[in-house]
This record gives sequence, C-alpha cells and structure tokens, in this order.
Amino acid sequence: MQIESSLFQPFLIKYRKLPLGKLGTVVLQQEPAFHEYTSQVIRPVREVLGFSPKTDAGLMESFEAFAEKKGVDKNGVALLIDQIKSQLNKNKEALLVGIGTLKIENNVYKLVGENVSQDYLAPVTAGAVIHEGDVHDVKVGEEVHSSEEMKAMLAAKKTKDYWWVYALILLVVAIAAILYSVYGDKL
Repeated sequence: MQIESSLFQPFLIKYRKLPLGKLGTVVLQQEPAFHEYTSQVIRPVREVLGFSPKTDAGLMESFEAFAEKKGVDKNGVALLIDQIKSQLNKNKEALLVGIGTLKIENNVYKLVGENVSQDYLAPVTAGAVIHEGDVHDVKVGEEVHSSEEMKAMLAAKKTKDYWWVYALILLVVAIAAILYSVYGDKL
C-alpha cells in the first residue's frame, strides 16, 4: 500500500534530504555525468536516492514548517510518519509516492528509489565527440580544413607591429614644426 503525500517529493527536491522522524533520513545525491568511451555514449547526471539512519531535528523542523505552508500541521506530519512506521511493521515495506519504496531487510532500513532520470535524461550517442589530439574536418564558409590546418593558422607567428615608430616620427616632426614657427625668425 502506498502512503499518499504530496509533501515528500517537493521537500526532497528542494532540500536534497527528507526526514522521516526517528526512522532516518532519505538523502538525494548526484552522480556526475560521464562519457563511456567503449560504447560511445554520454551518460547524464543522475540523481541517486539513499537512506541514512541518522536523524536531524533541524531538518525535521524545516519539514514541519514546509508542511504548514502546504496546509498540513505538525500533527498531520506526525500522522504521515506513523503511517510509514505502521506500513513497515505490517508489510516490511512502505511505498513513498514519487520517491521509492522503503524496506526493512535484516532490521536495516533500505530505500529502493524510483528511477525516473532515464525518462527525462536519456543517454546521448556520442559518436561525434572529438577527443584532444584527434584530427577532424572543420567547415569554414565553403572551405573544409582539417583541424591541424586550423591549429597551424591560429598558431602562426605574428610579425611584430611597429605602428608606434610612425607615430613617434610624426610627433618629432610636429615638435620641429612648432619650434620653427615660434623661433624660426631668430635662427
């Protein structure tokens, strides 16, 4: 039997943790994206659910405040957690809607999370992923160049720019013209 609560999933998404009273805490962790070279697939970031037997009073207070904003008082929160406990005692498992199934195995709580990340973020074929040092073609306008040609063009040595020499010559000529116009008749 499932426990109907619209509070669990939004709180878990927002705070990355969900307190379940004295039972423990559901923890939402993130596995980074990675590239499988052998199968040429990029795997997206994955959200992984875990369960920790640790309880956090501050987090529980945050959950109660969150529930009050949604119209559920502290007694309603306690009732939800009691429902979970009774389901666990009766069936050794409790279905948390949108999160997963909390089970008791050998007197240890275990959470089997729903895997919805594949629905939203499916793996992407990565056949065109370019690795460092690989040679490939790049289309520039209508011309096609290899990556080595492009690197050579970008790495070509630039000649030194001597524009400042011309500016210096103009400055000297301007100073000479000013001096001649001021002191020219005395020479």
